[in-house]
Amino acid sequence: RGWDFGWHCPVCLIAQVDQRDRLLLLREVIGHQETTKDFAQRVVEICGREFPNHAAGFEDFCDPAGQQVQSIESERSERRDIEVLNGLGIFPRFEYGWSRKDGRSLIHQLLAIRSDQTPGFYIDQGKSPLLCEGFLGQYVYPEQKSDNKLSDEPNDKDHPWGDVMAALRYLATGLHTKLGLSRHRPSTDSVVSGMTGTPSFHGYGTPNRRVE
Repeated sequence: RGWDFGWHCPVCLIAQVDQRDRLLLLREVIGHQETTKDFAQRVVEICGREFPNHAAGFEDFCDPAGQQVQSIESERSERRDIEVLNGLGIFPRFEYGWSRKDGRSLIHQLLAIRSDQTPGFYIDQGKSPLLCEGFLGQYVYPEQKSDNKLSDEPNDKDHPWGDVMAALRYLATGLHTKLGLSRHRPSTDSVVSGMTGTPSFHGYGTPNRRVE
């Protein structure tokens, strides 16, 4: 499970890794103006109801320190959220030193077609509609008002899609070794940030292109 905290839109993504080391996104749980405790209790109830035979339990991942620039107060809030989860028997892991671009690079790798001619990432569209919306155009690199160039960072403040994508980054970061992903920045980041004009973009900041 990948967690993104916040009063406005807390998120938990539930996934599994299959026998071919592919990430299968089974379900998203989205909150709205909900405390971390209330939201986490709801997630636990959903997991117990929908995955009753999962005796092995869950691996949980949250914000790796360094993925976003935080104030001292927001860092304290993050620690409080983790303490709330701990009180419910949930102990999320995270790694230090990962930037948002590092996390996005892992997702770009998941989206690529592998040598076995399958992608490394599958989504249950019916149970993860907001994540699908993010990929299909709601989570993009915005234009900067000052010079009309594209920002080098997607809009993570655009709720709820920024929150869902953040949870996915934390999930990919925590599972990157199991998924066979390497930590590097793909060329798409540098290409997108250096583009001029007004290109058309779809999900995850990827330029529109024709798929033959």
